[in-house]
Amino acid sequence: MKYNLILMVLLCYSVAGIAQLKVEKVYRKQNAYNRMTSSFPVFGASEDSQVSNAVNQFLQMNRLGLLVGKEKEHVFEKDWPQEDDFHGRQSIDCSIVENNKAFLSVELNEEFMGAYSSYSTDHENFDLRNGEVVYLPDLFTVDGYEIFKKMINNETKLSLQTAIASSYQGISEIYKEIQASNDESLIESLKSDLEMLYDEVSIYEDCIQTIEEYSFSKEFCLKKEELVVYRGRCSNHAMRALDAIGDFENTMKYSLIKPLLSEYGLNLLFDEKSGDFGTHYSDKIFYGHIAEKYPITLVLDKYSDEYVSGVYLYNNVGRTIQLSGQVNGNGLVLNEYNENDDNTGEFSLSVSDDNKSIVGVWTNAEGKSLKVELERRE
Repeated sequence: MKYNLILMVLLCYSVAGIAQLKVEKVYRKQNAYNRMTSSFPVFGASEDSQVSNAVNQFLQMNRLGLLVGKEKEHVFEKDWPQEDDFHGRQSIDCSIVENNKAFLSVELNEEFMGAYSSYSTDHENFDLRNGEVVYLPDLFTVDGYEIFKKMINNETKLSLQTAIASSYQGISEIYKEIQASNDESLIESLKSDLEMLYDEVSIYEDCIQTIEEYSFSKEFCLKKEELVVYRGRCSNHAMRALDAIGDFENTMKYSLIKPLLSEYGLNLLFDEKSGDFGTHYSDKIFYGHIAEKYPITLVLDKYSDEYVSGVYLYNNVGRTIQLSGQVNGNGLVLNEYNENDDNTGEFSLSVSDDNKSIVGVWTNAEGKSLKVELERRE
């Protein structure tokens, strides 16, 4: 085999006792093209294999683009850029933030290459009672989530306003230096500093104007006693040197937000309440068939009120096909794309009111339509 398979036994403990999941394997490989090393865990179950299977399947479909065991040479082959194309994800590394009997939080650090190199840190949070991904709005009541968003946005605004005030203080001091100086070279240098400070103010003032539009429903991490919400920096790549704040990180203790939580949130974070909790279909795994004979697995990411993306695979092939499209109420229209970005088909689907099933049709590039039926496995 062309990759090293490292066996690990990393049992994670919480106050309540032994965690449901353990890391039993880590795939690790260096890309011969860029010399960067990637690592990716496979989880095993100490109690329920269905839970670990769901966690593994979600991570592998969304990060590797294939299911372990379906690779031709190594598990990173579909994700890494090829030798004749350096664009795309260059490396990925995963670590565990929290692993207790209620939930698992995984941090994923990735490096990408496009016109310039960039880095990202994402988190995936799993409910370890069923293996499903936790969708942040599901933790709150409808009104509670609006209050929570305002709390986060107000903290962010305060950070921006403080930075703006500091910049204006610096501007005032520079003007005083300019007025007191007769050194032309020093004055020119100070004017350059002024320009940078005004640019910084402009970045932050523009950010404040758009802060209410930002969606952080996926940018969060569940820790032992607190929820952390992440937001990207205000500046673009060209202006990032002027952005002293950088990325935002807002932390809320569970005890503080407890009055805002839904019954599902109380059950997950405090082990209170019980019952059949309705949760959103975004980031959940759906299993089913096309034409009642082609087994498929689907994961959708509803990242706004209007748009949705996702991946699906034919179970016997185990390699993902990209999806993107639009949302209209419970209706979804998704175009599929192969690895060459060719449009190879379209799904027209309807999600049930309880978010537990999806039905519709799949139409191939030649116009032939086949029935689709999918369900969440709980």
